Amino acid sequence: MNARGLFCWLFLSLFVAPCLCGCLMIGARAKPIARDTGGRLTASPTAPIVGTTTRQQVEQLYHNFRVDSGVSTLYWARLNRSDSRIVFDGIPSGRVWNFYNVVATFDSRQVVQSVNTFPDQSLMKEVASMIKQGQLPSLDFAVPVKLDADRYPLNADEHSLGSDELPVKVELSPSDLTLSATIPGKWISWRSAHPATVVIPRQQVQSMDMGSGQAEWHLSDRTIQVFVRFKPETQLGSIIAFSTTLADALTLARWMAQTSVPPVTTPLPPSPRP
Repeated sequence: MNARGLFCWLFLSLFVAPCLCGCLMIGARAKPIARDTGGRLTASPTAPIVGTTTRQQVEQLYHNFRVDSGVSTLYWARLNRSDSRIVFDGIPSGRVWNFYNVVATFDSRQVVQSVNTFPDQSLMKEVASMIKQGQLPSLDFAVPVKLDADRYPLNADEHSLGSDELPVKVELSPSDLTLSATIPGKWISWRSAHPATVVIPRQQVQSMDMGSGQAEWHLSDRTIQVFVRFKPETQLGSIIAFSTTLADALTLARWMAQTSVPPVTTPLPPSPRP
């Protein structure tokens, strides 16, 4: 079942079915569990303690959940974790799953200096904060920054290509976002699809969101979805969605934070002297 189909199923289950049959679906707290990189169920690791837990102990705790952030000074783990159970008309009928990031920094003695836990949906905000605190280095654009991703079809034209995912290449510069992707013909077969490279000025990138929620249960904890909105609409449309590794997603988030234009403020006129 794809993400759209699963969303529809969840909508019907949560809102329509209870109204039709009088049943009640609620979420109840449950013992935290997690899925490791192999998809196996396991106990959710205990959180590191600042000033006490060593890097070696963190690596042991989160060995099955570590992801490559591209920054050696950080230990980044990503858990597909469940803290609650769905109860349908009094009968347990499944778990609620979400992805959580656990980021640890260390002092000169390799003891935990800080721990930050947050869901995928807060990743953009957290990356901007880590850049300000010096935990994430700025991107060096002396060499073009190039990334590979898999694009998700968002409309009927793209689904006509007969593929669930389409490759897309991403290139970053201080002023532009360059996307190379396949554009299908309108309401016609995949034979009319053609590759295209679109250069989008940074100011036209309206927003970028990241996350892998309940609908993305089939994704590895080493991948993440990226949603980019453009204004005005580009040749690729007004929004593009693709999946990529966490390290590449962090690169995109750093690019957004580094190239963001601060809001223009108009200074107040001087107060008249008495």
